[in-house]
Amino acid sequence: MSTETGSDGSPDAMPHSSKRMARLLRATLPLDRTFERLAAKRAQGRLAFSQRILLRLNQAIRNLRSDYVLARASDDVLLAYNELLYSGLNDYVPGEEDLPDKLFPWEEEAIAAYFPKPPARVLVGAAGSGREAFQLARMGYEVVAFEPVEKYVAAMLNNCSNEQQIRVCQASYEDLPWLVDRSKDGARVRIDSLGSFDASIIGWQSFSIIRSEETRRRTIEIFVNCTQGPVLMSYACLRERPSRLARSSNARSLARWILSGGRRLQWNDGDYFTARLGFRHRVSDSEIEDLANRANAQLVHRAEPSNEFGGFHTTFAILKSKTERIPQSS
Repeated sequence: MSTETGSDGSPDAMPHSSKRMARLLRATLPLDRTFERLAAKRAQGRLAFSQRILLRLNQAIRNLRSDYVLARASDDVLLAYNELLYSGLNDYVPGEEDLPDKLFPWEEEAIAAYFPKPPARVLVGAAGSGREAFQLARMGYEVVAFEPVEKYVAAMLNNCSNEQQIRVCQASYEDLPWLVDRSKDGARVRIDSLGSFDASIIGWQSFSIIRSEETRRRTIEIFVNCTQGPVLMSYACLRERPSRLARSSNARSLARWILSGGRRLQWNDGDYFTARLGFRHRVSDSEIEDLANRANAQLVHRAEPSNEFGGFHTTFAILKSKTERIPQSS
């Protein structure tokens, strides 16, 4: 869901070679589904040993492909693949596929516990086609929502009514602090020129799509700097135990170094790639604490990981600028 930008914050055209490589990667999606179907058929039979072997083979192939793609693909290719993938999905259109046309229960609870009462100003990043934005507007909040994918920006604009206080902009996290104001004249504006916000949302699991560690840190920093209250974010968790993580990290780093021909020596343990989800980054507890600290933010609350947060082993956190304290929920 990201677009590459120039040094001045304006979007640049994605290199044609990157788009072509992204399409080739997407063509491997049927391989995942084939192995899943085979594994499901085995699971229904009596050959438990064969089932375990098949499932492990499936996971090994996925890991090998993920390592190979991360070793060989440039950042442009990964960004182009994610953009191509999400532009063709309905999952982020409320009411279509498996995405409900409402807030998740954990979002409702977090907003009730930490957000100021409406009317208040709320910033929503990676807003998709407006699931969170429209629900917040119905609750009485004034909302500024930004989203990089044109399909979803158009959906938000088409669904906005005159009485709803929603300002629609187009941008990715990489574009920040620049936004394109699509609700008005399409002019480029800085996010800090829109005034301060009383609360913010880093859209559902979108933090895990951010490619680089520095962009993740900068995204948190920008959100907490323009928000007087809490920042709600959700992300995929890195759930391995420390001892296992250390062994896995060494083995995967060596494998990726070999696959890359020795070109890349620095790897983040949470990075992975699948044809169905594109690039993802799983965030560990220590990493979110470190990112928050370096972004001048305090971690007010972090929920225990659960599948109830709209994704496999996902959690949410509440952040706030260190320069201003908010009460913790009882």
